[in-house]
Amino acid sequence: MNTIIKTLTVLLVLTMVLFTSCEISPDPGFDGAIKGTVVDTLNNPVYADVTSNVLLINALGERDKTETAIRVKGDGTYANLKLYPKLYKIWVKGPVFLKEPSDTVRFDFSGGKVMEQNFTVVPFISLKINLVEQPVDSLVKISYEIKGNRGKVPNTRELYCSTAPYPTKSTGTATTYKTVSIKLTNNNGQTTITGLSRGKKYFIRVGANTSSINSDPMNYSNQIIVTTAPK
Repeated sequence: MNTIIKTLTVLLVLTMVLFTSCEISPDPGFDGAIKGTVVDTLNNPVYADVTSNVLLINALGERDKTETAIRVKGDGTYANLKLYPKLYKIWVKGPVFLKEPSDTVRFDFSGGKVMEQNFTVVPFISLKINLVEQPVDSLVKISYEIKGNRGKVPNTRELYCSTAPYPTKSTGTATTYKTVSIKLTNNNGQTTITGLSRGKKYFIRVGANTSSINSDPMNYSNQIIVTTAPK
């Protein structure tokens, strides 16, 4: 009988230890958040491409070996709502000059804190487009300006017109959307987009980089939205 009692006592103690150890180490969870906009020195958004790693907000957590990459969207905004509750080092990476060489912020997300942080940078290339006139038939005419900053020289210059929002060089055409790409040879001027469907909404942007290699990171312009003349 004594042996049985001792065995039951040992099993009870082990069960309590295991239960207590589970209670001591709860999952801290992803309850921190950061959001904001990447802007230039005139406070205009620096437009990017959420489908690729063109422009990133990197967040490196304390004791982490690899940073969390947060993609900047086509409108220049970014957000990550699932960061661990600890100290992070945060900075911008992409085809931009930082305002300062060490332009890095540090923030403690303990307690589910939410940080709103805008980053001011100078893009390698500044771009903007405007609608010259309202679409006629299936034609759209736009004007564009492309300017290199701090000695950067635009090389590849392209216009993208797509039924998908915030088009880029990788958007292409599929069963549910269509994209027209036009090579541009000058840093400013006008161009006419042809071959569009009637009565269709299109999203238009210009992209450029400083290299002849098409895979190198691109800077992008604002987006304009037009609807071609009805059928």
